[in-house]
Order: sequence, then C-alpha cells, then structure tokens
Amino acid sequence: MGIPVARSNVFQNKKRMLAATAGIAFSILLVFMQLGFLRGARAAAIVLFECFDYDLALVSDKYQYVGSTGLFDRIRLSQARAVTVVDSTMSLKLARGDWEDPDTKMVCQILLIGMGLDPQFVKNPVVLSGLNTLENNCSIMLDLYSHKDYGDISLGRVVKINKVHATIASYFKLGVSLFSEGCCLISEESFSSFTKSNPRMVNYGFIRLKPGTDREEARRSIEAALPSDIRVLERSRMLRQEQDYFTAVKPVGIIFLVGVFTAFLVGVVILFQVLATDITKRLNEFATLKAMGFGVWFIYGIGVKQGMIYAFSSFPVSALLAFCIFRMVHYLSRMPMDFSPSLVLFVFSMTLLMCVISSGLALQKIRKTDPAELY
Repeated sequence: MGIPVARSNVFQNKKRMLAATAGIAFSILLVFMQLGFLRGARAAAIVLFECFDYDLALVSDKYQYVGSTGLFDRIRLSQARAVTVVDSTMSLKLARGDWEDPDTKMVCQILLIGMGLDPQFVKNPVVLSGLNTLENNCSIMLDLYSHKDYGDISLGRVVKINKVHATIASYFKLGVSLFSEGCCLISEESFSSFTKSNPRMVNYGFIRLKPGTDREEARRSIEAALPSDIRVLERSRMLRQEQDYFTAVKPVGIIFLVGVFTAFLVGVVILFQVLATDITKRLNEFATLKAMGFGVWFIYGIGVKQGMIYAFSSFPVSALLAFCIFRMVHYLSRMPMDFSPSLVLFVFSMTLLMCVISSGLALQKIRKTDPAELY
C-alpha cells in the first residue's frame, strides 16, 4: 500500500511534481559536475606519467609534485643500476619554456619534457611510434591538445622555443592543462639545447625491475644503496602523491571538494522543502492513518518512498545532461572528463542518501502529530 500512496501523492499535482523534479535534478547535476571536475583534475595530474611504464621512481628529497620536483644528479641512476634487481633506468626532465609563433610573434608558455628514447619505458602507443622522430636534436613531438594560440602546428613547421629553432616532427595527445598551455616531448640531448640547463640534473628517474622481483623489497634495497638526497617511490604511491597534492593541497582540488558538499546540501534542502510542503498539506491524511492504527514506520515509509520517486525521476535527466556537459568540457578544455559507471553509481548513492536525510527531516512533523488534536 505504501508505494501506491506515495506515487499518488507525488503525481497528484503534475506542475508541482515537474518543478520539484527539475530542482532536484539541478542539484544532482551540480554533484555530477563537481565530482567530474575533481576526478578530471586527478586524472590530469598523472596523465603525463601514464605514458610511461616503470616499477619505481627516483625523486629528489625535496619532491612535492610535478610542479615542484627538485633536481638530482643523474649519477644516482647509475648507482641504482648497480643494484642486482634493477633491469634498466630512464631519466625524465621537465622545464617551462616560451613558444613563439614565427608568423604572429605571439609567445605562449610550453612545458618541455625531455626523455630518454628507450622504447621499453614507453606505454603510450602514439608516443612509442613517434620516438624515432626525436632523434634529430631540433625535432619535437607536440601535444595536439596544446592551446590554439600556438598557431599553425603543421608537421614540418619551424617555430622557436626559448629563442631556439624547433621543428614539429610528430604529434601525441596529452592535454596537461593543469601545468601549462601545452607541452612537447624532446630527447634528453635536445632538452639541454633548449633550456641551457645542466645536463647532469634530472627531475625523475624511472626504474624497471627484473621479472619476478618484489617491488617493496627492491625499493628498500635501492633506497639503502643511494644517498639520503634521493627518495624511492613505488609507481602507485608516486601517482597517488601527485593526485593528492592537487586535490588536498592545491586550491583547485579543495574548491571542487567543497563544491561537491555544497551541491549535496542544496539537494537536501530542495528535497526537504518539497517533501515538507507536501506533508504539511496532507497532515490530516497522515494523522488519519495514525488514528486507523497504521504504525509510524509505515507512515514514514510513505514519505521516504515519495523521496525515492523524486530521486528516480530526477536522476536520469541529471545523468544525461552531465554526460553531454562532460563531452563538451573535454572538447573545449581537453581536461579528462570520464563519465564512468563508478561515477554514476557514486552519485546515485549520494542521491539516495540525500533522499533519506531529507525525508527524515521532513517527517519529523508527522512523528509529533497527535490525531486527536486535528479533529
């Protein structure tokens, strides 16, 4: 009986039902968007490292995240290779540079990524296929998701990076929007030419272990063999540290977390107002049910089911709109916006919790109602 009563209460006034559904759908959409941006920021924080295949990473003892890594001497990689469990190593260098379009003379910031050309460390198939194009010292592999202000980025075009001529030899897709307006991959030899930096200093060292090696034991062995100015991190821990820094320390992640909480509260308030208004108008009817002997939990069930009906009516609309907006945001900004089943399930769980909280608050008036006082 509870479901038919709840359904009749919801659909009796079609205009009010549509207005309430629209308001709740909007709050659920806000939750989708804030969580989508948060997850997108976390994905963007590690998109560069997802291009590479490695077991352990060497970083400076001053390392915080990709924007503040510190530097260490590449001799540490040679020392790491002396450990028996290490199969091979590769260095990665990062620096910001100035990209100059020769036609417009517009200058934009670009992230320069200097890497060894060892194919066994490259996981991204597009980057792997373009490694041979970086053998020339003036060649670069440009991110196709770089900002449009970079101008004409046709293959073979010659531009200037830090006043040094560079030829666009190949493309890949990265979209590191959290770090710079664009980026390019270059060889280690080219990196020193473009940045005038000390060729011995590197930002990251990647280590591949011999097959069957326990990563944690290998990490401890390598760390013991190296000086204290080096930290040895497992791949998963390094990626998690990169993500946590953006979401827990940098303002962008904190803003998105607060946005999720705020959107959830907005949904609770909207649904509470809808249910409270409906229950107030039907207070005599609920009191009559109490007088007829129906238990409090049965009456509570009607209110909760009304909230669930609103949730099930609003959620599909919000999910569809969120999917479309995710695609649009990715197209315009190139930020990773993954509309995954796990995201849908999590937001749906939040929606159900929203309904339970709102229903519980709205039904307090019924609990305190005495049928004898209404007649």
